[in-house]
Amino acid sequence: MRNFLLWDFDGVIVDSMDECLLTSYKAFLKFRGKQDAQIKRLDNIPASIRDEFKRTRQYVRGAGEYVILHEAMLGNEQIKNYDGFNVMLNRFSEIVPEYHKIFYATREELRRTDPGYWMDLHSVYPCVQDKWSSLKEHFEFYVVSNKDSDSIRLILQKNKLQLGQGKIYGMDFSLSKETIIKHILSISGAQAKDVSFLDDNYYHLLDVSGLGIALYFATWGYGKISRNKNQNIVIVNAETFDKKLVEDHENAIC
Repeated sequence: MRNFLLWDFDGVIVDSMDECLLTSYKAFLKFRGKQDAQIKRLDNIPASIRDEFKRTRQYVRGAGEYVILHEAMLGNEQIKNYDGFNVMLNRFSEIVPEYHKIFYATREELRRTDPGYWMDLHSVYPCVQDKWSSLKEHFEFYVVSNKDSDSIRLILQKNKLQLGQGKIYGMDFSLSKETIIKHILSISGAQAKDVSFLDDNYYHLLDVSGLGIALYFATWGYGKISRNKNQNIVIVNAETFDKKLVEDHENAIC
């Protein structure tokens, strides 16, 4: 019997906070027709924007939504919770698709013009680096992410995290994690009971809660768990998440 572990990428495998900050801010300046030529490094970004971005990053579910954070900062509006973020998202929903395109064009530009610096803006979480190989003895891996698959592939290769061909599903396949996971279930022949999904965004986990797979919330990422937590979502930490994943699957078999 095969067991499957589906990994989110940003906030679970890799801390890419700095890269998303640089890309999203530079893209926002382009989007608003402002000068972006001098924004090539993190220290080119005002400290106040860096700090507020890191505080509010947890609310973003896809790259297009970074525009909401920057619009809030531009208008001196403070996002305090998911409800506040969603109010702004509804207000600016029409600009999200256009900004999304500019974001990915900006990422490609940064990756092409200074690949070494771009790569250094990502760091694999030590708990993942340490436990990747041992978990592969128990699970077949897939990555399910809103990041583009080319970036994911490059970062995994650079950090020697081996993943088989056709195991990366990013935004270029679908922006819906539910759609991606249904596809993986279809092509792999996996049964839902044999699949675990690890994400640091509580609402991404809620989105796929109807699929019957095991859901795990990674506490080392960007997100925070809701006070009214869904009872089917298991909270795991960096120290013992591997043991919990293996133990739960072994118990399920029994």
